[in-house]
Amino acid sequence: MHKSQRTAEEQNLRSYDASGDVKAIDVRQRVMNLITEKYGNGAADAIPPDARDFPGMMQRVNESPANATRKRPVSYGRILAASASLLAVLVLGATYYWYADIHNQTADIPYTVKDYEEIEDPVTQFRIHLKETPVQPGVVQPEEDVKTRKYQEAAKWVEQQLLPGETGIFLVGKDLSANPSTGSAVNPLHYDSYSDFRANQTESGAPVLPEPAYVPKGYAFSGGEIIPETDIALLLANPSKTTSGDKSGSRAEAYLRLKEEMSVMKAKDLGEGYKLVWKRFHAAGSSSVKVSYTNTEGQSINIQATALLRLGGVQFTTNDLEKYENVVVAGKEMVYMKPLAEGGHEYTQRLIWLDSVQGQGAYYSLSDSKDSPLSQQELINVAASMLQSKK
Repeated sequence: MHKSQRTAEEQNLRSYDASGDVKAIDVRQRVMNLITEKYGNGAADAIPPDARDFPGMMQRVNESPANATRKRPVSYGRILAASASLLAVLVLGATYYWYADIHNQTADIPYTVKDYEEIEDPVTQFRIHLKETPVQPGVVQPEEDVKTRKYQEAAKWVEQQLLPGETGIFLVGKDLSANPSTGSAVNPLHYDSYSDFRANQTESGAPVLPEPAYVPKGYAFSGGEIIPETDIALLLANPSKTTSGDKSGSRAEAYLRLKEEMSVMKAKDLGEGYKLVWKRFHAAGSSSVKVSYTNTEGQSINIQATALLRLGGVQFTTNDLEKYENVVVAGKEMVYMKPLAEGGHEYTQRLIWLDSVQGQGAYYSLSDSKDSPLSQQELINVAASMLQSKK
């Protein structure tokens, strides 16, 4: 048959055969002859007109034993190879989507509920303590209101002066030598990639924060933070992060030495008689790390780990809590808190617990965001998956 009479498919197949140095065979006439012999001269006319242009649609004709040993055309092997490759891609793709989906699926983890009681770490005596704070009658004095406002202004201003990974210690008051307010501000190191966060978390000596094996569907890692050290004793012992320093002094002694040194520094005027002095530190390591998982609606799950060393504990007031209780999840006791809707909190529910990972004690806080749709069970599932990750 002349090339101009072949279909595009036929021309492609012929070019493949030619490239494989295989002799071309036109089998259509043989097939027509067999059909004619079996069904008569009019049988060929019974084939649909469009089928005549597509020999692949014709029925298979058995070859003789002699011809059965003929090698398959190169084009046949290439088609098989392409089909196998396509099948492999489809299988791998299906496996990936199965894995991504399974990461967001888990069976509900069973837990038991107990009346609230204080939790304490047996090694560091770090405590998680909730108590009701008596409401003081009367109106806040104007001077106290100004003092609080100036402290907040000072903290915000110092934070803006810091580079990522730095800590600032400041004093604020009318007389800096007579019991000024002391505070700290930090500028955390931010990471958009979990792998980058994990690598730098290890290098900084920060508390271990196990990656949750489960997060609710629709949530994905959105950022990690390594929060610089804020312990004054450690900052003074190792301000440049280049030497180990002397860490034998107590935090109280370090605090008094720093206040005395800073009280004579040149101060910034905050107005209304208040002054500010501050000192920058390139923090020696990190005492806290945080990760966030966010969905497309902007709601988040926030997990933070803080080292227990040198810390006495954390305390929460029950005045603005709708619910608080102890829950036992996979053998670990935690405190569950749900604030009052009108309390102005930035979270809807929170789980806190103490644990030791790789010999390092840490305080863990797991919370969702304001107006979060997550249930208590879903938050417990996330916490349980973290406990499993560290094993």
